Amino acid sequence: MIGLSPFLYKMIAFVFSAALAGLAGGLYSFVIGYIDPYTFTFDTSITILCIVILGGMATMRGMYLGAAVLIFMPELLRGFDTWRFVVYGLLLVFMMRFRPQGILGWQSRRPYRFPKGVEPNDIEGTLYKKGGG
Repeated sequence: MIGLSPFLYKMIAFVFSAALAGLAGGLYSFVIGYIDPYTFTFDTSITILCIVILGGMATMRGMYLGAAVLIFMPELLRGFDTWRFVVYGLLLVFMMRFRPQGILGWQSRRPYRFPKGVEPNDIEGTLYKKGGG
């Protein structure tokens, strides 16, 4: 609608995310010392997804809190190891129903602080004024 190529920006986002994933994998293999295709199983992927959803996708503190909860939960539920993913699923259902923005989702509206006296609407207005002339 504004003359930008969505294909170009999708390709840039894909290449950038692939480069970051490759860098992370390279660093991980360097630290571990070997590469194994079974390092990240389905269980690990689901745990990482649950951490992000539980903590909130736009706050780092929320993800740390989600990681702490979901990493220590198996230790607390050690006797119920076969039911771990059932508990994860119930937790996700409750989070999606009652708190879809995550545990600390109220912080996700402004992931950074504005300077004193500046409101978000002021910044958006200046951006439009600069572009519109």
